[in-house]
Amino acid sequence: MADLSGAGSQQQTVSTSKLALTKMILHALQNPTCQVHGILVGKFTEGPFLTIEDAIPAFHSAPTKPILDMALQISQAHLQGTNNGESRVVGWYTANERWGDDERPGQAALRVIGGIASQLDSSEFGLPAHAE
Repeated sequence: MADLSGAGSQQQTVSTSKLALTKMILHALQNPTCQVHGILVGKFTEGPFLTIEDAIPAFHSAPTKPILDMALQISQAHLQGTNNGESRVVGWYTANERWGDDERPGQAALRVIGGIASQLDSSEFGLPAHAE
């Protein structure tokens, strides 16, 4: 569990399931010489609290917009059909191709995160105030 807070912002608590962590680690281990990227699935609850329940491996290189859009649409359709709309896409993970490379996410990953955030803003559920 991680507490995320910034100056002047409300504290946020994020919990990641063992399933999600395992999938992210295995994705990186199976592709040790490539960047890996994937979709994080979870739900916001009162508190403020975000639970990341699952990770969907998506790419082994920098994603292109058409392929990314398709991956997000397929993920959202799968979630709507399997969990009565409780869980949704809540984030994105990325891992560098080199062990010990502590470089921050690149521009492509930041654009993906921005796109997911805008979808959360425009969704019927709306982005919780504590996650802005």
